[in-house]
Amino acid sequence: MKAPLPARTTSLAIPSFAAISLIVGAFAAAYLPPMGQVRSASISTAGADTVSVGAALKRCEDGVPARTCLLNVLRAKADADGPEAAFADLKVLYDTNVTAHGFCHQLSHEIGHAGYRKYGNIASAFEHGDSFCWSGYHHGVLESYVQEIGLEELPKRLPTVCDGVPGRESYTFGFFNCVHGLGHGLMAVTDDKVREALKHCDSLPRSWDRDSCYGGVFMQNVINEDLQLHAPDFKEDDPYYPCNAVDRQYKDSCYRMQTSHMLKVMDRDFSRIFDACAATPDKDEIDICYTSLGRDASGSTVSDVAKTREICLLGKDARQRKGCIIGAVKDFISFHHSDVQAKELCATLEDEDLRATCLRTADEYYAVFEK
Repeated sequence: MKAPLPARTTSLAIPSFAAISLIVGAFAAAYLPPMGQVRSASISTAGADTVSVGAALKRCEDGVPARTCLLNVLRAKADADGPEAAFADLKVLYDTNVTAHGFCHQLSHEIGHAGYRKYGNIASAFEHGDSFCWSGYHHGVLESYVQEIGLEELPKRLPTVCDGVPGRESYTFGFFNCVHGLGHGLMAVTDDKVREALKHCDSLPRSWDRDSCYGGVFMQNVINEDLQLHAPDFKEDDPYYPCNAVDRQYKDSCYRMQTSHMLKVMDRDFSRIFDACAATPDKDEIDICYTSLGRDASGSTVSDVAKTREICLLGKDARQRKGCIIGAVKDFISFHHSDVQAKELCATLEDEDLRATCLRTADEYYAVFEK
């Protein structure tokens, strides 16, 4: 049984990580780039309507709140011309507009809502989507689906929701996007009640599916804290909550995201987070906590090789540094859709054992991610 992909989260705080990571494993499991910090990405803008992009930017300078404006513009574009056209425009905006860059995952959610409206089912909407900005599109599709069928019908539908998406038997990234996105959708339909959403995930037939769904729930909880649009299920005076309060089967997925909250309540001090992970009351989760921190190390530096390396080497022993590097490498690959940048990180590590762990992780994770 394969482990679920990590999830990258979004954060729009200043200063901030770039989260969604994930995640979006989730994956493409940490943080969105901080506002004002633009990341160079290898993205295709073929088919972009540069006239409409320019008009969007102009309207967003005319007193309309930038996020609201961009949501409206891309929603209208997707409704009129399809998700592919909206993504072509978003990719232009991503490299030219700080708000589009920092809010990219949520903008992709909105295009996903439009994709579901247009095609009417998950599999068809996925065929016309894009994993750009940590698979926010796929999360949006599932949010729309779950809200459409409603809580009363949900228990009967959940076990087979993703059956039409290819890759179930081989655990592909596309299938992961469905079951992980389902966790985001469950949060929407349960009014962001973490425990209620998790219970719905329990009805999925396989442990991998359930774990991936749990990850979507906990990732959305982090997004809610970052965006301050919904009440997140966290405690300012307890860096381990809700992970230390949920049932055992949810703890791994919870701790894969928990350092994003820890950073908020510990002044973004990575040294303190290493100590907090070591002191977690759930001793079986220590290593997962370190990999979560590595995810955030990558996200907070916008996957900068030197800065990510510096953070991971703050670990006080080999176990801490190893966990951090594993999480960072997976996040590098999730964002870039390539193992090149991850192996550049590995090449900077002087310790032979740590470098070997880094390279092995890159090879194994990229092999899964390519499917």
